[in-house]
Amino acid sequence: MKRQFVWVAGGRILAAVLQAAILVVLARSTDPATFGFFSAVFGIGVVLQNAFDLGLGTYVVRERANEPHSGKISMALHINNATSIAMGTFSILVLFCLSIATPLTLWVFIPLAVAMAAERNADVRLGVALADGDARVNTLNLVGRRTGTILVFVVLVLSTDAEPVLAYCLAAAIAGLVSVATAHRYVRRHVDPVVPRAGWHETLTASWPFYVNSFATQFRNLDTTLVAAFAGPAQGGLYAAAARLTGPLRILPTSLAAVLLPNATRANDVSVRRRSLGLTLYVVLVMTLIYVVLAVIVPWGIPVVLGQSYSASIPAVQIVLVGLVFAAGSSLLSASLQGWGDAPYVGTVAATTSALCLVSVSIGAAVGGATMAGAGLALSFLVQALGLSFRLPRHLRTTKNP
Repeated sequence: MKRQFVWVAGGRILAAVLQAAILVVLARSTDPATFGFFSAVFGIGVVLQNAFDLGLGTYVVRERANEPHSGKISMALHINNATSIAMGTFSILVLFCLSIATPLTLWVFIPLAVAMAAERNADVRLGVALADGDARVNTLNLVGRRTGTILVFVVLVLSTDAEPVLAYCLAAAIAGLVSVATAHRYVRRHVDPVVPRAGWHETLTASWPFYVNSFATQFRNLDTTLVAAFAGPAQGGLYAAAARLTGPLRILPTSLAAVLLPNATRANDVSVRRRSLGLTLYVVLVMTLIYVVLAVIVPWGIPVVLGQSYSASIPAVQIVLVGLVFAAGSSLLSASLQGWGDAPYVGTVAATTSALCLVSVSIGAAVGGATMAGAGLALSFLVQALGLSFRLPRHLRTTKNP
């Protein structure tokens, strides 16, 4: 588990650094309003990714860890292929039609639709490798995808007159297609094609609780869109600097959560569960220290990294950093509870707190712009962590899953 964590965390940290670098370049090459508009569209894309995911990403990891030769795995991957194609087609048609019917230049995001569909397909398939304990495959695929994106982006910007947002979308599409091709090649070698597939209804029924959790969690990505709607594109850009550019700081806890899920699935002993909770507490304490230090240096760092035009985002960034303490705890507790068979409860908490997030962010934006919107986001993280914590005692009193 430690070895897997090192591979997953190391890869995700490197990938996050690359992603943050390209977003910083994009932010500096545009104004806050343009970056806010990009972040709003990107957030909608992330929501669509999870809407078409159907919970299959997390379900494949748990099912592979629980029963490696289950026919539900091959069916889940088959369904994932169909939903990925459906997502890409739907997104392209919507963007194309809106570009014709409105003055918005949404056509530049068409390559991004291809990229997001390809990335979702690749990530679900590589859940097989993660469940098998081969985290290196996931890491190399993710880092390669991010490296490819930034290299193609730089080439397009330097060698053509491509507008920065379009250059990013094209680069992401090219890297995403290479990533999905590699993922398909891996699965063909490791998933037994002879095993009969389970029925699609049976598979989707089993993945439903995971879908509720993943979709509800990612539904929060509409927050930037709502801030821009209630407080204007400029405030949306300032809020995006707080909500989006701090995203990579969740890499360590989410990496451990990815590794924790298959191991928690096999943990039927109370003592093992308690040790995993001890690890969760340790990681949260370490992340708290990191977030506090970053909150202190933000007033100096934001003008240097993003430029003076983003200085007004400093209070929002500091508030969100405090909220990330609870977000880290929520990620780890969600993975443990899902592994212990409590996925429906995790999904319920995620749906409830995501609704709270969007409402509180909208109210905060209307009342106090990006700063109060950041407070609304932090509040939702706190409520989610508390809601998940209340469920822990029942799993520490018995060795049987509910």
